[in-house]
Amino acid sequence: MSVAQEIIIEPSHCWLVFVDACGIGNQIVERLKGEHENVITVKVGEQFSQIADWEYTINPQSRDDYDALLKNIRNLGKIPNRITHLWNITSYDNETSRHEYFEAAQDVSFWSLLFLTQALGEQNLSNSVEISVVSNNLQQVLDEEYLCPEKATILGLCKVVPQEYSHISCRSIDITLPQFDTKQWQQLIDYLLIELATATSDQVIAYRGNQRWVQCFEPLPIERQTISKNRLREGGVYVITGGLGGIGLAIAEHLAKTVQAKLVLIGRSGLPPKAEWEELLLSQDKDDLLETKIRKVQHLEELGAEVLVLTADVANIEQMQNAINEVRDRFGNIHGVIHSAGTPGAGLIQLKTPELVAKVFQPKLKGTLVLDAVLQDVNLDFLVLFSSNTAITGGIGQVDYCAVNAFLDAFAHYNFYQKQIPTVSINWDWWQWDSWQKSLLAFAPSIQAEIQQLRNKYGISFPEGADAFERILSKNLPQIVVSTRNLQNSIEEHKAFVVPLLSKISEQSRQSKTVYPRPTLETAYVEPSNAVEKRIAVIWQELLGIEQVGIDDNFFDLGGHSLIAIQLVSQLRQDFQVELSLRCVFEAPTVAELSFVIEERLIGELEELSEEKAEKLVSNISV
Repeated sequence: MSVAQEIIIEPSHCWLVFVDACGIGNQIVERLKGEHENVITVKVGEQFSQIADWEYTINPQSRDDYDALLKNIRNLGKIPNRITHLWNITSYDNETSRHEYFEAAQDVSFWSLLFLTQALGEQNLSNSVEISVVSNNLQQVLDEEYLCPEKATILGLCKVVPQEYSHISCRSIDITLPQFDTKQWQQLIDYLLIELATATSDQVIAYRGNQRWVQCFEPLPIERQTISKNRLREGGVYVITGGLGGIGLAIAEHLAKTVQAKLVLIGRSGLPPKAEWEELLLSQDKDDLLETKIRKVQHLEELGAEVLVLTADVANIEQMQNAINEVRDRFGNIHGVIHSAGTPGAGLIQLKTPELVAKVFQPKLKGTLVLDAVLQDVNLDFLVLFSSNTAITGGIGQVDYCAVNAFLDAFAHYNFYQKQIPTVSINWDWWQWDSWQKSLLAFAPSIQAEIQQLRNKYGISFPEGADAFERILSKNLPQIVVSTRNLQNSIEEHKAFVVPLLSKISEQSRQSKTVYPRPTLETAYVEPSNAVEKRIAVIWQELLGIEQVGIDDNFFDLGGHSLIAIQLVSQLRQDFQVELSLRCVFEAPTVAELSFVIEERLIGELEELSEEKAEKLVSNISV
């Protein structure tokens, strides 16, 4: 336990409720207070403000407001152990465009939950916290009249938060709103109170009437003889976003081989004019990746396909409208669209910024909304959205990627049931090669090798993926999962991924006999000069396997990354008994800078302690 926690007098647990504007939250709070529970409420406002005892407002878009809220709660001597987030219970608005509504919805869904989690991480709370996120009209369960797929990004947080924070559990609870103050309304309040107060391992839950539903998956065998029923046309016109990527080209090759399709490959980089290809291929200074793309397109043409390569950002509505117009001018009809564009996530929740998230949100998520807009008057045989198993299993460092794929799944259900557009979201397992490969660079070489070994063993090959794609088109379902292993086993493995992984890394560090010399850096070696600097340097040496660390050496230049930073922060908290967050390592990445941060906090906390406790704390700081 840290010093800061010790000086709080008997901290007591409480409920923290983010109250909606539809009345559900008010009644839940009223009932909880009637049972003598400690309840702190938060409503949407323009800025952080305390409006009454234990009542606050915050701006959902302000990261600082969440920090201020939790600091204020701790100053009251309270630690929230049950957080009920109700801001995704909203009234139906059919006047706003999908794109505009999406932007507004994220403020109270993805961003609110991300900022809340980061604020909890900054507080270094070690007690168990249960986060329940209640929404309406997110899940397609029965014959719902209205669906709101924009809210599905909250599932990314619900899946990944418990994987990155061992003391936080998270669940999504979806409802439909009955008429206010009816028997059905009171019944819903009763069910929610029981749900919120009960511990459960269920992560995705829905209430419809008096029934409680839990998300599960069933096997769907698709035999080869059913493939004759698929929707591919001989010489059909098919648009593939991300069409010059590895997976996009694999699907294009399958369409060229089987139906001699007219293929439209859309990508942000595109290709040079065809007249320049031969010269580029003969050049001594040719770009290997560009050469591969050109030769792949030439191969498609040799297979009998007519290929049109267009340069457009799938998230840019003007560019995509121009691209679709060009396709229709050239080929007339468009028979199918395959949305395979995407960028993988990389980075722990505590370090996510709007800029990093935007890179992941743009191609898959905003690209889907743009396609929805530019294809309004196109009568498609099918729209295929390339989602990922990450939407189901989660994954360390993948909160934004999990969120966008959960949106694709929800959007497919919305399009299929609400708009009667033949749409399917395919949750692909790992392919043996795809753009996710690049995100391995965020991990240590040993972890990269382990993940790559798993990918080679269990990953989908291009021929297997093309075969699965055609089989899926023979079915009329909005979502199909492609998994090379038992899906439930994969879900359970991901639930317990982080703690065993960090333990394994830590154990490998302790057992490893290999210690590397200090690498050649731009900074000169400067020896640690005091006890705090010496202790930090020793911890770095042990975690990084480097025999000598100077006070001006940068943690990341020495090979450190976010997973090792988690262990570093844990060890520093234990040794110095001060509150530190993961962000500290990124803002103070040298021994000297980190030592200054720790000394400043030690001075502040020592002033609060008795002489005996202060002496004991100082004596624990040793090398």
